[in-house]
Amino acid sequence: MPHRTSLPTDGFLTPPDGHQRPRIRPTRATLLIAAAITLGVPLMALPAAAGQEGTSTGRATTAAPPTREETDRLALLLRLPKPNPAGFIGDPYPLDTCIVAGEKLGEKAVTLILKDQRDALQEGRHLRFCCEACLEKFKANPTEYLAKLDAEIIRLQKPQYPLERCLVMLDETLGEDTEDFVYGNRCYVLCCRKCENNFLKSAGRYVTAYDKALTGRQRQTYPLDTCIVSGKKLSESKDGKPYDLVIGSRLFRLHSEAEAKVVLENASAYLAKLPPLKSAKPQG
Repeated sequence: MPHRTSLPTDGFLTPPDGHQRPRIRPTRATLLIAAAITLGVPLMALPAAAGQEGTSTGRATTAAPPTREETDRLALLLRLPKPNPAGFIGDPYPLDTCIVAGEKLGEKAVTLILKDQRDALQEGRHLRFCCEACLEKFKANPTEYLAKLDAEIIRLQKPQYPLERCLVMLDETLGEDTEDFVYGNRCYVLCCRKCENNFLKSAGRYVTAYDKALTGRQRQTYPLDTCIVSGKKLSESKDGKPYDLVIGSRLFRLHSEAEAKVVLENASAYLAKLPPLKSAKPQG
């Protein structure tokens, strides 16, 4: 009769030779890294302590399980949108001025993509500053400048918000009493605070829903039949399907993902070039 390895409840494995050996317990770093690799979360987004556990002699030590803050943050990271072809999450920085100094962005402008943020909802956000000095001022007080940026994005984008219904509670029509907030450099307008909280818990899902809704609306009245970057016919795209990219409240139909990267890296210039939508054809 073959030997069987039993697994008692005392935490020890009992192999066929009868000698008990301690069960190897996963460390906090192991749990976090395994989850990140399995589900596609960048390792840079994990807590700084992950992978650094051990003693001065290099021997692994038994660490505490992940804290509630760490697991909550990881849960949010798992539900973020994937980075776009330009390598950041959300829309490009939407202003032509520096949020720190208020100066126009010129040749000395510097770009920052937020990484390893305490607030997981800021992970991957694209920012620009007029100079290195303003970048350093931002790093010294990011909360203040991000709040200032969000307020400006809402002021500029809310009047052009393209949807009439809440993204979370689809039956709710948006009225005057709404919740307005910014995620990924884009203003979203929802019917209530509860919907805002649900959106932020599953940001990737609702960003995709917004992009899908706007694409469905603007595809039929899109003003170009060629790629705004390459000039190639959209009908000549791979499998005859253009690459659809949403920035703010506008749809770009492009020849391929490569052109999407170009648009994302030069968004203000291409938004200025994009003609208005065609008038919708009357039905009936």
